[in-house]
Formats: sequence, C-alpha cells, structure tokens
Amino acid sequence: MSSPTSAHEPKPRVFVFLRHGLGETAWESMREAGVAWEESPYGYGRAAKWFDLHWSRDRQDSRTGRFARRALRRVLGFDLMHAWHNRRAIYEADAVWTHTEFEHLAVAALKALRLSRPSFVTLAQTVWLWDSWGSYSRLRRALLARLLRRHDKELVLSRANHMVSVAAVPNRVVSIVPFGTELPTVKRIGRQDRRPVVVAVGNDKHRDWATLAAAARQMEDVDFIVHSSAAAALNVRWPRNVDLRRHSVTTDVLASYAEANVAVVPLVENLHASGITVAMEAMASGVPLVASDTGGISDYVSGPGCLLTPPGDAHELARSIGDALSTEVQDASPELRARLFERGLSQEQYVWRLVWCTLDLLHAAKLPPEVHDFRHVPPPRPS
Repeated sequence: MSSPTSAHEPKPRVFVFLRHGLGETAWESMREAGVAWEESPYGYGRAAKWFDLHWSRDRQDSRTGRFARRALRRVLGFDLMHAWHNRRAIYEADAVWTHTEFEHLAVAALKALRLSRPSFVTLAQTVWLWDSWGSYSRLRRALLARLLRRHDKELVLSRANHMVSVAAVPNRVVSIVPFGTELPTVKRIGRQDRRPVVVAVGNDKHRDWATLAAAARQMEDVDFIVHSSAAAALNVRWPRNVDLRRHSVTTDVLASYAEANVAVVPLVENLHASGITVAMEAMASGVPLVASDTGGISDYVSGPGCLLTPPGDAHELARSIGDALSTEVQDASPELRARLFERGLSQEQYVWRLVWCTLDLLHAAKLPPEVHDFRHVPPPRPS
C-alpha cells in the first residue's frame, strides 16, 4: 500500500494519551521546575514529522472529583475517568499511543463501551502489569484479558515481559520495543583528591534500597549519593557514608553524574527492565555502571564498563561496586555512550520504533527487523 506520509495526503492523526498529570500545561511546568528536561513527554513530540499529534488533557477536578477518580483507578487498575474526559479526542484519532497499562486499559474500556466499532488503532505499551499478573484473581485476569484483546498491538520493553504476556493472554500481537531516553551530555570531573563517589538515582518501586544500604556499610571508604524521594528510600537506615537527597532536580542529578566514579541501580526481581532510564543516563554520562541482573536489563546495559550482580545480595553488590572502581573498568567509560547509540537506545530511536509500528498498523508498512531488536533503527520516511 502507498505510504501515508506523502506530500499529497494529510498526516495521520495520533492521540498521545498519557497519565493524568502529564498534560501539555503540566509538562511545561515540570520543565520550568527542572524536574523534566525533554521538550515533550518521553520525546513523543519527535513524531510530529510523521503524524498530526494531539495530547491528552488533564481535567481540573474538584477535591471530590479527584478522590473519585483515584478511587476508581485503584479499584479498576486503570484510569477510566481520565480516558472518559479525553474520549472525543481518542475517538477522533487514527491511532492512539499510550505509555503504560494505566492508560491503555482505559482506552480498551472505552472501546468496549462504544456501541459501534472504533476505527482507531492502539499501540498499547505495558510496563508493570505482568509483574502483578500472578497476584490477580481469576476473575480479574479474565476481565483484563478481554480488554487486552481489544488492542491492535501490545508493546513491552523487555524479553521477560514478552514471555509472560504471550503466555498469559495468547493469540495477540505482542512485540518488544527497546526503550530509549534523552541522553545527557556530561563533562566528568576527574578529581583524584577525594574518596570515590557512587551515585544511585530513582523512585521506581522496584529499587532495592535496603540492599544498597547494606552494601554501603561494607564500603566505609566510599561515599554514596542517593537521589530519591520514594518512601522505600526514606524508610531505610542509611549508614554515615550515604547522602540521601530527597528534593533533586535534573541539574542536581547531572552534577552527581559529573563527579561520580560509579553509578549503581539496585533492583528487586521484576519483569519490565526496571531502572533502564537511569542506567542509560549514567552510561551516556560516561559513568561505569553496576546493576542488578533482573527484568531483562542486560539487553540494555551489558558490555565493558557495565557489571551485573545478583539481585538482593549485598555482598555481591559491594564487590561489584569495588570492581567497577578499578582502573580497567574506569578505562571503558568512553565507550559507554557510543554503545547506546549502536543498540538504538536513544530517545529518537525509541520514537522511530513507535512510528514504524504505527505505519505498519495503519498502512501495512514493511517493518525493518531492527524495530523489535536492540539495534540501530533506520528512520521512517518523513512527510
């Protein structure tokens, strides 16, 4: 079929449906506050070369309305009211992009509520759903499976998530799409007159702060900087050589990467490659990395300058951090940033993957094999 992006045809209309709190106005406020650095959420604005992009809007709820929306989200496991408030834009779209299951399950529910069959296609990206799947009741799994089957394509970020997804709800299109993030450029400070510095960043619920604290106690001659406002981090009894920074903005984190000798991503068992954003930011900054080997993170961060350690083992974590401080590992740091681009893990490459998938659903565009692999992706043809 002909390409939808020729000069003689209008661009397909894509609605980017993000969680409540990431509307256009809210994102600009986050950028001004230094909490976000991308021009658009997750770089999705880069797809404007190919599509007519429209963004979800946050309804300004009253206190009662806000409580009702959050309560319904807890019960259902997705934000139906947020989708309902954006339903007109969703129904008018040629394609709908979502970032997590909290959005795509709500879009599927809208499809189920509509008497006529919606004409738009859905790219349904899942993050945490399959980590929790085994804890759900049989009835809840059955209801979620019905919603999942309404999507044209589910996207997951790791091989582990993919295996569980296709086994749990078979006979659907489920594909791996490697994630990519905005890669910072940081000038590292090569100071020799101080103790080694290890930095850890993150608020994800799968961070293993307790194990990191235990490892830090074994390394009294190393300073640790932890950027996190998560309750799990605040509740840990940190040793004296750990500086917990609760209220950090982007510039604070980049400054820590600049002075750090090693970055560490401690994780509990998971399926969705938790920690990949922070891991890739550290690598882009040229900081050798230690990460827990779980969730398929090895597809993103393996190779010289990256050390993987068993999750939950404080002794092994401390040993790996010590190894990462060695001259041999430190010398590999200039290679780290280039490796991300070789594997197609930049934010631009991530968006290109979504563009290719959308063109495939709308116009049967032939997908390059690199789209679903950890390789550099060729750009789609712009309009």
